[in-house]
Amino acid sequence: MANYLTVGGLTSDPYGAIGIQASNPLTGGTFGGWDAGTSQNGLGSNVFIDTPNVSTIPASTVANNACNGERSNCGVVLQDGGSEAGNINSGIAGSLTTVGGASAYVGYIIDDNWTAQNGAFAGDAATWGNPTNNNGDPQTYPGNLTTSNDLYSITMLSWERGGEPQIAEQGFRISYNASVGNLVDTLLKIAPPASGGFPSNIFFGRLDVSQNDEQAAAVWLAFGYGLFKGNGTNTIPAFWTTT
Repeated sequence: MANYLTVGGLTSDPYGAIGIQASNPLTGGTFGGWDAGTSQNGLGSNVFIDTPNVSTIPASTVANNACNGERSNCGVVLQDGGSEAGNINSGIAGSLTTVGGASAYVGYIIDDNWTAQNGAFAGDAATWGNPTNNNGDPQTYPGNLTTSNDLYSITMLSWERGGEPQIAEQGFRISYNASVGNLVDTLLKIAPPASGGFPSNIFFGRLDVSQNDEQAAAVWLAFGYGLFKGNGTNTIPAFWTTT
């Protein structure tokens, strides 16, 4: 199976267009995007939530709360007519205006497919494959994620409301690992705060310690963040598909 790499950051970065331009399902896509302060970029591109046992966003009681089969970021764009979009965006991209970003995104590319259509990335794998930022330097290339059968990779952005106080460290893609069978514990530790990347009201859906991996993944993907899993050789989608 193809190997997936993580991309993400400010669209103003030199290579920020890598994620936004990944509109061909053969090459990549985005989980979610945010405009500074006021509106969301829309549904994820080429990411469809695949949670057959979880049809609606867990704990959501508002209208249009379907998740299985929906595109990622549906919890922001579709639920209740997108009424929570402003609260979520102001906590993510809104705080990134201080580092020069009007908008930001989290996405992925499929390594070999992207290279076949767009050419190899400059530099060597040690440079563009780093999954986290390097002392605040711009992350201009995709990042590798875990290939372990026992681990998930969780991808998101660094920003002030998410716990990163240093401006030089904000606006970059970051990743965390979580144990298979215990996803929610890690998500509860790193999830954005209410009105800072997650809804201000629990009625739009929430993480809960009692949730299994599929339920927790449904919440995470519905709000535009990334989730992958290793298969022993490559990194592959976790609870989502490209078709």
